[in-house]
Amino acid sequence: MMPVTKIDRTLNKLVVRLNDSQNSELIRLARGMLGVKLVDTRQTIEEYNLEIDRAIQNVKQGNFKTLKEIKKEMKSW
Repeated sequence: MMPVTKIDRTLNKLVVRLNDSQNSELIRLARGMLGVKLVDTRQTIEEYNLEIDRAIQNVKQGNFKTLKEIKKEMKSW
């Protein structure tokens, strides 16, 4: 077993704070960075509708970024 590093602990603290939609996006990004492709990445209609419902709820709660905010963040990378 590999020892738990400071990075592991930091990632764990961040991941537990994410909602399901954010976790799905994080997994998608990680797979992209690693070049991991799934044989079957299709979503069921239920999963798709749930994702839409969560997105609508996030927008209603103000949990989103404007295009202007995203562009500003991208410039700081």
